Amino acid sequence: MTDNGSQEAGLLGIVQELARELHPGRRKSADVSPSSRLERDLGIDSLGRTELILRIERAFRVRLPIQIVGEADTVGDLLQALQAAGPHRDRVHDEAAIAPALPMVPAAAEARTLIEVLDWHAEHHSDRLHLTVLQLHREPSLGNSRKCLCM
Repeated sequence: MTDNGSQEAGLLGIVQELARELHPGRRKSADVSPSSRLERDLGIDSLGRTELILRIERAFRVRLPIQIVGEADTVGDLLQALQAAGPHRDRVHDEAAIAPALPMVPAAAEARTLIEVLDWHAEHHSDRLHLTVLQLHREPSLGNSRKCLCM
């Protein structure tokens, strides 16, 4: 997917699919357009945004700035970031991008926290990857403090 028209169509499809997965009980699926607001219109929260960015990076084989997770308000913001993104050069991440899709597994319905969800999945699906570190960097103004965005 290299030209702008196919990028937009591909991005809209990815966003639409995630919105359906996040809200399967909605009778009418939201129409996704570049002006669709991620949270207000599509119900994509911060964790959903992280998943969305990962899917976009895999589908288009690009690296998006980590700031886009928190700063993007609309699908159009994601499209602009996608069009400005360079090729993905992280070999480990590229290998993950071509990994085969895993079958669906039941949810940790009784879990109340993220830690409980991770514990449940580690117990029931120990053969699967449960945590991906998307980026790790040092903030110059914070000395040795580190920030990472995980999912």
